Amino acid sequence: MGKRVRKPPVKPEVRRKWLKRYEEEGESPPQIADKDGFDVRTVRKQIQEAQRDREIREGRLMVLRNAIEEHHRDLVNFAQQLDSRIAGEAMITAELRSAPMWLALRQHLPRSPLWKGFDKWDKLLQKTDGLRKNIKAKLEKKLTANSKLRDISALRSSGVIPGMVAALAFQMEQWARGKDGLSTENSFHIKLYKDDLVKIEYGPFNMWPVVKKLVPELKAIIIAWETEVKTWQEYYDMEKMIQDLIRANQKLRDELTTIILRRIVPGKCKYCPA
Repeated sequence: MGKRVRKPPVKPEVRRKWLKRYEEEGESPPQIADKDGFDVRTVRKQIQEAQRDREIREGRLMVLRNAIEEHHRDLVNFAQQLDSRIAGEAMITAELRSAPMWLALRQHLPRSPLWKGFDKWDKLLQKTDGLRKNIKAKLEKKLTANSKLRDISALRSSGVIPGMVAALAFQMEQWARGKDGLSTENSFHIKLYKDDLVKIEYGPFNMWPVVKKLVPELKAIIIAWETEVKTWQEYYDMEKMIQDLIRANQKLRDELTTIILRRIVPGKCKYCPA
């Protein structure tokens, strides 16, 4: 008997062609074996191998697709977190700037105006906060020097000046934002405290205790100061700063909204699934 010649191993491309002929063209393993000159057991085994290879390949693709979807979801969630900070006029903290997702988003969008915009935003907020402090310091100095108010405060009314400082500073910023602010007609409330003393509530700000008969004088002083502070340079500075904040806010939120609504961030980063 002659020595049986061993066929070389079946190549992967042949295996895939057999699978296609079996699944799509309806050829049976015996038919394939007869046409291609292979043992039917070999054909069956190779078809099974091709099916397993395909399942593994599809499984890997599914895992990769899920990983990519999760990665983009993480980027979008981070963009939403940044948008929430901007909407609330809060600074972009060092913790956020050092987060892995900050680096990821920056690598995905290296030319985005977001990065310079965030730096400008934080500087604007710092300047605004400094202006608020300057306004309160000036108010405290001038109100303390006001003789009529000092006389009212001397009557066991230590909370009057701090309350007025807070209320006037609040008013200045509300007006700078184009809002109505508090009204002495609707927001000025008197509550009995004890004896001849009352509590004054101007919106959320407390000024008490005050001798009841001095309430009209205190109210007149508040009205006069509300007119006075609108002439201050600090008030005009606040108006300009608020407008700068509004413009910066809109630009940043427009960019972040695009990321959030697209749901897919272009580019790549070191954390992208391979």
